[in-house]
Amino acid sequence: MTKRRIALVLPIYWPAVGGCELHTRELALRLAQRHDVRIITLINSEQDKLAHELWVGAILRAPRENTVTSDGSVSVTRLGMRGLQKFVYAPLARVQSPKLPAGIVSAAMELLANHYRHCIEPLVHDVDVVHSVHGGVSFLGYAALLAARRLQLPFVYTPLMHLQGEFTGASGSAGATSLSLQLIPRTWTDSYWKRIWQRADAVLTMTDYERQHYVQEGVPAERVFRTGVGPMLPPSATGHAEILEFDRADMTVLFLARNTLAKGVADVLRAAPLVWREIPRVRFVFAGPRTPETDSLLEAASDPRIEILGEVSESWKDNLLRHCTVFCMPSREESLGATYLEAWSHGKPIIGLRIPSLEELTDRGRGGLLAEPTPEDVASKLLTLLRNPALMREMGEWGRRHVLERYSWNAIAARTEAIYESLLEDAHHVPERAIQRVLQ
Repeated sequence: MTKRRIALVLPIYWPAVGGCELHTRELALRLAQRHDVRIITLINSEQDKLAHELWVGAILRAPRENTVTSDGSVSVTRLGMRGLQKFVYAPLARVQSPKLPAGIVSAAMELLANHYRHCIEPLVHDVDVVHSVHGGVSFLGYAALLAARRLQLPFVYTPLMHLQGEFTGASGSAGATSLSLQLIPRTWTDSYWKRIWQRADAVLTMTDYERQHYVQEGVPAERVFRTGVGPMLPPSATGHAEILEFDRADMTVLFLARNTLAKGVADVLRAAPLVWREIPRVRFVFAGPRTPETDSLLEAASDPRIEILGEVSESWKDNLLRHCTVFCMPSREESLGATYLEAWSHGKPIIGLRIPSLEELTDRGRGGLLAEPTPEDVASKLLTLLRNPALMREMGEWGRRHVLERYSWNAIAARTEAIYESLLEDAHHVPERAIQRVLQ
């Protein structure tokens, strides 16, 4: 394959922690084994990510000048902004308010996007492909699109849509949801996200469910591709499992995600006492970055069978997944859910919510059980698994095979490369069936 120059543009990059950041990094490192890959970002530290509301923080926390670092062989450029520019542009980043008139929002977005277009163009003038990844800041994705169009470069877009909506039915009733795919949290600037995916040369999705959404919205089917994400596992993980004394607990339920209500941390906390009524010796472990919205809930959890760890290293995370009995993350917002894949990589059954992306990922429950978003139903699903070791092994092994066959990072990188090549070659000379074979 021809060596290409690829620019990945996203608002936040590693070592900041989050799905968009970590998954893009994994793709970048795999692509960099064969290509020249560069990252263009606004934030690349967890401290800066959490210091302010994201849109404003991306401006106020910017360095005075562009800073360039390396992540392996990947070049990472963090866009700078001088003091006077911050004074001018930071107020414009408040346009995400849904109460503002559309004309004001549009004018502010155009000003922000054009500023960042001027920043991006010198960094991508010599690349073959510009690939923007959603990370919650629409003006950067729009700026990347404008830069690619001005330089006549192929533009690829990964929206990372999540489910958002309300669960409306009673616990346990299938299909009791009124969820829809949304770009979150900035749903009120969808007009700009829509401009991006309408004009992109290729739109990459996590699931077939997401892909079908774009086709229904009018994007030609031949421009929308499911690529997915893969698990992120270190080569080995030792030295942390003994801290939790796994051998003293009969069973361990693991919640591993940012500790937000949307990820389901409250449902798991409230399910624990319901599980203990039937199986007292079950340990519940909560790992992942803490957030203000759930701090009070976590601090009130005083039972010694609950372990709250906060943010953990990648090796510790891997050990937690390796030693748990069940992975339980009843998240309402998942574009795909790479942590489920990581649990399956260790042969663990999962519990998630009955949402379309999880129904697709689990092949309607073959790799775990899907609950309604109530503590009662989460507890019921946990008890079903914890009482049935054979079912847990069956589901965990199905998940392990599924990851190996469909969600390896090498396969995902190969699909992405095939899409890049299809854009770079004359469409009349690239057989569509050859591309589709790679994307299967």
